[in-house]
Amino acid sequence: MPKFSKKAAPSPINNIRARLTDLKASKELLCSSISAFQSEKTEIEDTLPLLIDRLIKIHAHVEDMYNERKTYDSAILELQNTYAMIFQGQTDALMDNPEGTKQMRNGSVLEQEEDDEETAMLKRELKSREANHAVDML
Repeated sequence: MPKFSKKAAPSPINNIRARLTDLKASKELLCSSISAFQSEKTEIEDTLPLLIDRLIKIHAHVEDMYNERKTYDSAILELQNTYAMIFQGQTDALMDNPEGTKQMRNGSVLEQEEDDEETAMLKRELKSREANHAVDML
């Protein structure tokens, strides 16, 4: 026997078969990934318009609430400017009597009842004006 004998070389057909097997497995994995991505894309395409529509509605509602808040803020500011003396008087009365009980002026119950009627009338007038102002703002 010769000292340097040739080793049996692997058959090129076996190499090709092994390579084909690897490529088929890779192809199947790739096809399943593509299929998963396509189903995910379909789900997104179905869900996205619904989400966008809902966001548009929520945005419109938030915008309406913001405009309503601005209207109320301007109405409150106008009321504060117009009736500052009345509000200041009520604030002073509450500061003098923090429990919220009504004090009698000069110890007379009659004056207290007149003040209650006057306050109730002013409150009704304020509510009426607020309602009219809110309608005018719309």
